Amino acid sequence: MARTKLFIGGIHGVGKGSFCNKLVETYLCEYISASGLLKWNKKSKRVQDVNQNQKILAELLAKNTSEDSSYIIDGHFALWDENNHCKVVPLETFTQLGLDGIVLITCSADIVRERLSKRDRISYDINQILDLQNSEILQAEYVARSLDIPLFIFDSTEFIDYKVVLTQIDRLMKKYTRDNIYSEMLKTVIIRLDFSGVINIGPFVEKIKQSEKIKSKFDLFNEIAQRQINVDFVPIDIENGGLPITKAQNNTVYRFSKWRPVNSSDAILDIDNSSMTLSVDCGTNHYKGSTEYSAFMIELIEELQNHDQYISFNRLGVRKIDIQVLNDGEQINDYFNEKFTVSNSWGLCPPKDMATLTELLRIDDVRFNIIQRIETLKIKEEKHLRLIFDVDSYIYNDVDALRDKNCEQIGSYLKVKMQDKMFDMFVKVASESYLESCKIAKEKTNG
Repeated sequence: MARTKLFIGGIHGVGKGSFCNKLVETYLCEYISASGLLKWNKKSKRVQDVNQNQKILAELLAKNTSEDSSYIIDGHFALWDENNHCKVVPLETFTQLGLDGIVLITCSADIVRERLSKRDRISYDINQILDLQNSEILQAEYVARSLDIPLFIFDSTEFIDYKVVLTQIDRLMKKYTRDNIYSEMLKTVIIRLDFSGVINIGPFVEKIKQSEKIKSKFDLFNEIAQRQINVDFVPIDIENGGLPITKAQNNTVYRFSKWRPVNSSDAILDIDNSSMTLSVDCGTNHYKGSTEYSAFMIELIEELQNHDQYISFNRLGVRKIDIQVLNDGEQINDYFNEKFTVSNSWGLCPPKDMATLTELLRIDDVRFNIIQRIETLKIKEEKHLRLIFDVDSYIYNDVDALRDKNCEQIGSYLKVKMQDKMFDMFVKVASESYLESCKIAKEKTNG
């Protein structure tokens, strides 16, 4: 079963490129431009043979797309031929693409002419532009009716309200969501806040120990003595062959454990003078998602803010670790697709005991550290492969900007900017067959 393919149509100059980039950023899907595939690099927008041109495009798309990925495809429903006549792209072209939906971008003919004149230094007749856009709209409507797929039309003359756009196409693009699949690969979720400026966290811990918030969640409390070793490297000493300075410091970790709510995954809360960490064990059928745990952590962050107004937030992050051990007969592609690129390295000779790929990326003000790993391990003297997909999302330095936000706003920040994006990253590398099995597993857990 192929993933979602969304066709973005519109005449030249309406702003398809910017629109597509926004969708790709939101859904982390692949972006294919018809102009790029056809290697159009000429200023003129006229095509010698529209039908032949689109036949080539369909063949190129088939060669350059995978059944296990979602795509945004940028193209046209109408074009000018070499005689300046408006020609519609035949229905057969779109039938071959296997589309799930169409988005059509329109714009004022005056703005289109102005943009094309600046871009190509060619003056276009306003009536020709109007005629081409009218043909584009009519053919998009005809294709959508014929293929029985949804059509969304947005006008970019003034601006595109992307909130409205994403609300309308979200369900179409997000075939798999955090709510409709249950993945046995997800083993651990960690939500952590690092802070500074606290001399003694003990009074805060004593305060929350007495709260119903904590009493209703945990059965056990322990104080764990730890000895931390801090290392200071002084550049001058290193240049002169000196050794780094090490400092030992006693530290107490206040641990709340044995998560009480019935039919929930176990969780542990650790608090010390510089961090607050909630670790959730997802490796059971009791895991129903991170919403409950995120909400609890956010309330604690708010309590900490109220306890000491001089606390400085240094880092706020969420980490999700997916692990799968392959049994006899199972293959890597049973769980991950070609986007799990570490498998390319794993398959090369000589054989390896471990292969790791680390990627760092940034979306808005959130950073993501993504690790793909394949390693061998022994279970009862038998060798097995273990697949790991580990994503850490975090914001640091400017976390203090969150201090002015209320509990609900911070919750939205963690959910949308971090956890939703992390889920999208997992969906991008997981195989279609595995995701389908996850949907079936979720349906069974729902009864």
